[in-house]
Amino acid sequence: MILSGACLFMAIMSTAFGQVFYKKYSLDKRQAYLALTLGFFLINPVFSFLALKNISVDIVYVSTSLTILTVAVLSRIFLGEIIPTRTWAAIAIIVAGVVIYAF
Repeated sequence: MILSGACLFMAIMSTAFGQVFYKKYSLDKRQAYLALTLGFFLINPVFSFLALKNISVDIVYVSTSLTILTVAVLSRIFLGEIIPTRTWAAIAIIVAGVVIYAF
């Protein structure tokens, strides 16, 4: 179960990093960013599959909605983007929904 939880975490992180690196690629067209984007997006299904071995599909599916939180934080760190208050409010609602669903 711990391995599946780690795989779910890695699936969320690989999606988020793929999105951030794709934005980096769109800003300055460096091929390294495109390669990283493709790498993260290609490894994501592997982590998702491994997570589904011991975690039900409904929990995995709902948990992937946390990707927006991860992308917002990574965008702030790596891209210097300002995240509007309205976005943080929406993220809080999503996180609350995930917590309510999980319990």
